This record gives sequence, C-alpha cells and structure tokens, in this order.
Amino acid sequence: MALLVQKYGGSSLATPRQIREIAKQIARARSEGTQMVIVVSARGDTTDDLIDLAREVHPEPSQAGREYDALLATGEKESAALLALALLAQGVAAISMTGAQAGIQTDSVHRKARICGFDPAPIRRQLAQGKIVIVAGFQGVDREGQITTLGRGGSDITAAALAAGLGAERCEFFKDVPGFHTADPRHVPTAAVLKALCYDEAMELGSVGAQIIHPRAVELARRYRIPLLIRQTLSEAPGTWIQEVAPMENIHGIRGVVADTRVVKISVIGVPDRPGVAAALFVPLGQARIKTDMIVQNISHEGLSDISFVVAQDEAQEALAIIQEKARSLGAVEVQFDPEIARISIVGGGIASHPEIAGEMFAALASVGINLEMISTSEIKISCIVRQEHAQKALQILHDRFELGKGDAIEN
Repeated sequence: MALLVQKYGGSSLATPRQIREIAKQIARARSEGTQMVIVVSARGDTTDDLIDLAREVHPEPSQAGREYDALLATGEKESAALLALALLAQGVAAISMTGAQAGIQTDSVHRKARICGFDPAPIRRQLAQGKIVIVAGFQGVDREGQITTLGRGGSDITAAALAAGLGAERCEFFKDVPGFHTADPRHVPTAAVLKALCYDEAMELGSVGAQIIHPRAVELARRYRIPLLIRQTLSEAPGTWIQEVAPMENIHGIRGVVADTRVVKISVIGVPDRPGVAAALFVPLGQARIKTDMIVQNISHEGLSDISFVVAQDEAQEALAIIQEKARSLGAVEVQFDPEIARISIVGGGIASHPEIAGEMFAALASVGINLEMISTSEIKISCIVRQEHAQKALQILHDRFELGKGDAIEN
C-alpha cells in the first residue's frame, strides 16, 4: 500500500471549521487505499501567542532553552489532537503523536535542534492497525529525553524527515498559497505559480526569503529523492512540484525573484588583517546556529580590514551580542548594525550557463537608480543588498526584465 505524508500549516488549521474540512480531505485520500501520515503546525498565531505569554513571566524566555521548547511544543500537540478528534468524529481511525512518540530523535541544541535519527516502528505499528497517524511537527526529543524544537518552519522539516524515513511515495505541503510564485504576488501582480522546480532551486528560493517551504526540508527530500508537492489547502489547483529535474526552463533559466526585508547587515570595522580573525568571528556564530550570508571582507589598508555579513532579523540581536564580544577581544574599531536593508535575489538553474545574466540584473537595477551595497553569487543565485526603501521597485523591475511569469509558469 502506498504511503503519503501530508503537512498542514498553521493558517490551514486556525479554526474548528477548517480542521473539520481538512479532516474530510484526509479521509477522502485514505479511502483510496493510501496509508496516511499527517504533520501539523501550531494553529494560527499560537506560537507567537505562546512566546508573548512566556515574555510576561521571563524577560528573555528563549535563554531558558529547555522550558522554552517545552512550552512552544504544546502548540503542535494541540493541533495534532484536534485533527485526530475531527477524524474520529467522522468515523475514521486516527491517532495523534508527539515528536517523541513518533520516534523523532534530535541533538540537544534547544530552539534550533537538528534531527539526528528516526525510529519508524511506532508509526508503522499504528499504520498497520489501519490508523491515520497525525504527528506534531517542529519537535523531537534528545538522548536525555528532553523536548527540543527545530526552529521556525520546523514542521516542514518534520514532514520531510518522516517521508524519507518511512519511504513515502511523496510529501505534500498544504499552504495558504497555491505554490511557488515567480515573485511575491502581493507586490507583483503579474507573478505566476511555477509548475515545477528542482531541489536546488527550491532550496535557494527558500534561503533568500521565499517563505514557502523550509530549505532544510528540501535538503532532506533531495538527499532521499522524495518528490515534494506544494499545494493550496482545500484547493484543486495543481501546485508546484519539487523534484530532481524540472521539466522545462524559461529562456534565461530564471525561475523567481525574491525581495527579503527581514535581514540586517552587521559590519566589523577595523579588524586586524591576519589569519584566524574571520574564524574568531564566524565560528561562534556557527556554534549558535546563526546562518550568515553575503560575507564580504574588503582590501586591507594599513593592516586593518572590514568584514560585513547579513543575518536574519530574528537572529540579529543574538548575532550582534556575539560579534560585539568577539570584536572587543580582536581590538576592532567598531561594530555597525544596519537594519534598513533588503536582499534582492534572482534564482534559477540557468544562471551558471548564462554569464550575461549578472550584468543584466545590475543594469536593470541601475536603470531605476538603485545602488548595490553587497553582491554574492552562486551557480543558481545572484543576491544584492540594497536600501530597504528600494526593495519593491527592485522586485518589479527584475520580474519585468527577465520576463518571469511566462514559460513553464501557470498564469494567475
């Protein structure tokens, strides 16, 4: 019997009516003879509400890692139990499980844990009894039996891990959008839904700010060759497939453009230009699992240089505290913090084979007076830092310049 993993986001589970409708959708799929494992996020704004509640009793609750994770994990447990109840009310056998009960094993880094093992036996036992298994996403348990959480978007990671560990036919992600777009349709009216992406393109789009699926989930799917399908909840729209090879490419091979205003730039000014300085700054950031991007070191003058990099807004204060401490020990002149930036990125498998694309991107931005402060490239991505006030203009001009929304896209 085929096995299907589905993941439902928090906005899809926000109300009792939505939960009942989703239960009907799951029951229909199960009636076709498919074994079903469902992963759920916390409902609506539950996670944010829990964080606000924690701040009312502790000034920095995230620093109390164990208890913070124990609190946040309750949101997904609630969703799982409610969905199981909705299925039971329809006469469908179902059982909810926490991450620990489902066999998800993690390391011991609270708030940013990584899955390091999975025991499929508990889920397989329930599937063998004909039950739909509903797993609380975003969480697991370490070797000491302590609850851990996987970070924002962690339920996506849970779903991909379960699909890989159980050998699922595919993993479907139900969102409040119909799939990946060529740009954010809230800001670019001509943006269209993409029929397909390869794993690398989906990972890059996620890493530069497209909030559709967590890049770590795509990475897991790529490693185990699990096809992913992004669909809109309770919609018949075909969605976006993510698998090894996208079937078509547009003329330039550019699949999407993303403007991310949820980033900040940190610059360490006047650090000694000697071996080991960069390591002294970035090793502790890595140990704290803070992702850095667009690292730039300028040419040394009089034995000193400047190092700049970009981090996500929600990790900015933690990163700044680490860097300020290290900068003092290195004798740096100062640390600068710039929250008024945006990262503009184009992504597509054709970038490596079209060397003219970088110049076209820079020329398009220059034509509307947008200055580039930092640039980074890879085989399938080009990113630039611009002033935040120019983000939407940059998004539109690049979407137009590369004629996105055509080719293999489904027109809105």
